[in-house]
Amino acid sequence: MYAASDDGQVLQFGAPSGDNSALYGNVNVTPGANVVEEAVLSDTPSFKVTRILYRPDEDTLKNGRKDGLPFAPISNMEFALKCK
Repeated sequence: MYAASDDGQVLQFGAPSGDNSALYGNVNVTPGANVVEEAVLSDTPSFKVTRILYRPDEDTLKNGRKDGLPFAPISNMEFALKCK
């Protein structure tokens, strides 16, 4: 996951540490379930964050397909942070 700006700057999220580390990583999801995953930024962005990007790597997609998960042909997601 990445924090991104309108002009294309990005900063990758990392895994939380300590008590919150259980909220990150592999999660088994049953149909109709909701999942909460926490991620942290190691540094404060030097830009205004306007979007959150999810870009799974090839290993994530390969392992998910092997486990029978129904990934879309393009599994990238983008969330705009323009709520008022």
